[in-house]
Amino acid sequence: MERKVSNLVSSPVISLYEAKEAGSVENIVLDAKLKKITGLIIFDEINNQKYYLNTKNIYSMSKIEENFCIYIKNMLFLKNELPIINNPINKQAYILGEEKLGYIKDILLEEFCVKEYICSSGENFSPENIFSANEIIIFSKNKIKKSNFAPKNKKILLNNQIINLPTVKIMPIEITSPPKLMVSKLIGKVAKENIIGYSGELIIKKGQRLTPELIKRATEHGVLAELFR
Repeated sequence: MERKVSNLVSSPVISLYEAKEAGSVENIVLDAKLKKITGLIIFDEINNQKYYLNTKNIYSMSKIEENFCIYIKNMLFLKNELPIINNPINKQAYILGEEKLGYIKDILLEEFCVKEYICSSGENFSPENIFSANEIIIFSKNKIKKSNFAPKNKKILLNNQIINLPTVKIMPIEITSPPKLMVSKLIGKVAKENIIGYSGELIIKKGQRLTPELIKRATEHGVLAELFR
């Protein structure tokens, strides 16, 4: 069954044994190669608690309008220990040696395997085309070894001994906040769609009324522009 990550976010999770709603999907966790979703982050709004659900422990799923309903056997499948979030949605995307693709808008799935990454430019790419992924996603149309681009430590000769000099890490530049007048126009308006943060987590739900706190959170995640659409 084909689905998108945007269809998974906000989907309710039902525990069959306890006959209760355990929470809703807030985020996804992928494997190291970004080829498969291995788990879901579940948010229990009532208890303000987050859980990790391994996709192997999902009993079944059913389609409900734009979203899904996810069933688990019992609450013991929800784990308190959360993994590192590596959701690439909303990250900037590039083609190696070519133009910028905008950002990762959504992910097309076949069951829980990544079929295509959907870019805001309108182009789609297979996970096989990922060259490098961290703070941004870089796709390559050709098979190029990432190891060819690895930094090499400089060497100097001191007292007839070779010493390796470490590579210097460049710190990111801090981005300034948007004008207050622009932001004030958003207060009280209703979000037209789900807003996903830089790490892939749901920070504002569709239909939620915007408050100064939510606007500040959107600014911190670099997705304030999404609220003006």
